[in-house]
Amino acid sequence: MAAPLTSIAAILQSARVPNPRVVSLGAPPPLTGVLDPNPNSWLAKAKRYANHQVPGPQSMVIADEHVFTGLSDGWVVEVKPVRPNGEVKKILRMSTRDCDTSASEETCGRPLGIRMDNQGFLIVADPYKGIYKINPATGQFEQLVDAKSEVNNLPLGYINDLCVASDGMIFFSSSSARWNHAQKLNILLEAEKTGRVLVYNPHERDPAQRVKELVIKLSFPDGLQLSQNETFLLVAERATAKIYKAHVADTPKLGTIELFAGNLPGFVNNIRLSPRGTYWVGLSQVRHRSFPSLLDRFGTQPEKRVQYMDRPASEVLQTEFPRHGMALELDDQGRILRSLQDPSGTVFSSVSEVQEHGNFLFVASPDRDYLGLLRLSDIPQASLPTEGPVDQVTDTPNTTTPKPAVPTTTTPPQIDPVTQMLSRVAQRLKAMNGSEVRGILVKLVLMLIDAAVDTKRAAARLVKAENELMLLRYQFHRGLTEHQKSLIRRSWQAYSTGPGVLEDTAVIFFRFFNDTPDAVRLFSRLGLPTGGGGGAASAAAVVNEASLMNNTEFVSHVARVAQTLQSAVSQLDHPGVLADMFRNLGARHAGYGVQSKYIPSFKAGIFQAMETRLGSSFTLEIRQAWESLLDILFDHLKQGLGNAKRK
Repeated sequence: MAAPLTSIAAILQSARVPNPRVVSLGAPPPLTGVLDPNPNSWLAKAKRYANHQVPGPQSMVIADEHVFTGLSDGWVVEVKPVRPNGEVKKILRMSTRDCDTSASEETCGRPLGIRMDNQGFLIVADPYKGIYKINPATGQFEQLVDAKSEVNNLPLGYINDLCVASDGMIFFSSSSARWNHAQKLNILLEAEKTGRVLVYNPHERDPAQRVKELVIKLSFPDGLQLSQNETFLLVAERATAKIYKAHVADTPKLGTIELFAGNLPGFVNNIRLSPRGTYWVGLSQVRHRSFPSLLDRFGTQPEKRVQYMDRPASEVLQTEFPRHGMALELDDQGRILRSLQDPSGTVFSSVSEVQEHGNFLFVASPDRDYLGLLRLSDIPQASLPTEGPVDQVTDTPNTTTPKPAVPTTTTPPQIDPVTQMLSRVAQRLKAMNGSEVRGILVKLVLMLIDAAVDTKRAAARLVKAENELMLLRYQFHRGLTEHQKSLIRRSWQAYSTGPGVLEDTAVIFFRFFNDTPDAVRLFSRLGLPTGGGGGAASAAAVVNEASLMNNTEFVSHVARVAQTLQSAVSQLDHPGVLADMFRNLGARHAGYGVQSKYIPSFKAGIFQAMETRLGSSFTLEIRQAWESLLDILFDHLKQGLGNAKRK
């Protein structure tokens, strides 16, 4: 572990210029089955324990019904089991200043992850101070890790959660080297990959060598949990709604990492092992099909996420994330066994951690001044699901060994804006009283009447606006800069050179089939199976890379798409030729049943293919150049589709 922040890399990391990356989480899951809020609203029934005594509890250690936790005012406290509401004893705060008034959490500290080692000492992670070993009886402490130090020329920065092995090794997450705890929303919106999991070895004689990297290039790593036999470590990657499994035991899998659970219905906070070998997972914010997150909606539009980063975090959290508390129980295969929910967000709108102790579940949230308490026996017994993990994607971050691969970045499907609006309206209605709701409903009915009367004129105005928008967009993009053209030509040259071009281009269709399963029927002329009933299930049967790449008709079609892109690049200086080419292409495909609603998914597939083939060389600047070109091409294609339909 190196000395304080002095390297050039560290200075650059501390610049804190927003630089969000393109990211995809996959289509948000629906709240059905074990995720159905109606039968699973147990969080809304939680008893408020230590009410008004523990502001912002983040993590917990429970020993003989004594609860140890860290608070937003910097204190590490003990909640003694004095009935009915507990009694709080202050143990330690890392500052002598009056932190209850004007001092910031950077000065006073903000204890987050907390554990107890085999000797009964508390091990506490603080994003500003580092990692401490605390005697809970006396308050005496020892700093083990300084948050301002560096490992491999990168500051440890935002230390978040930790886990203590039986041999004293401490695994801990560094959520970001760019942003601190107070700026955690920026980490989420930026989805930047300076996060790491590291390990502190107390048995190493050289203090400078006690901290080593375990997993690197993570997007907001948060909660950690060792398995019962300590063979693997679960790592929550909050910004991608995933949990990874890092193998840490001396086995053939040592140093490798794999997906444990993906596309979860929220951004994962802490993970804690139950006595039964299952895992309780707290979700800081919920995401689902009816209320997709900002990353779901604008994963491929980093510039829009920058706009939210410029707004106050409290405002963004209040308006753009549902007030919906949720925690999950996962089995040892990453499958969801059951959920605990508060759909109204009244008792818990966010959950950082759930701990099981005897017949009780303790719930913590940094947004509340109490702990939640539930009787486990009151909650229906979890049953083993028949399906596998939520997401079978195999992309993984880097460990410090060469075995794992860097995850590929994909583009999410388009989210219905009407669904987004209605979900937000529903969330706001839940927080209103009866008279407010009645007033809004009256206004809504009047607006609907006005809209119905003016339907024909509104439709005409919409058609006119769409035509004007297409014209304006064409006029705006018509003058692609020479620099943009150069970026497109150079990146296409790199894409189309070397082996595997067809395999990588086929990614366009794999993505397209998964995002738009009803479009699979359009390819029946190529000899593709349609599964008989359409829908996601039939699409899943079709999207099999091995079988498709053995289908000569399909491969020929992929080759024609690659040739079309090649032709478009070769005609960048001839916009009239491009216009005719893609209008004719649209008119021809209208006869196959192609609709303009398929274009966003096909465009997303093109970007995914480029990201797959070009990797890190497919920069944001190159992507934006291609986006400008594809906007032109698909506008012409849509015009061709429309002209054919009118004929």
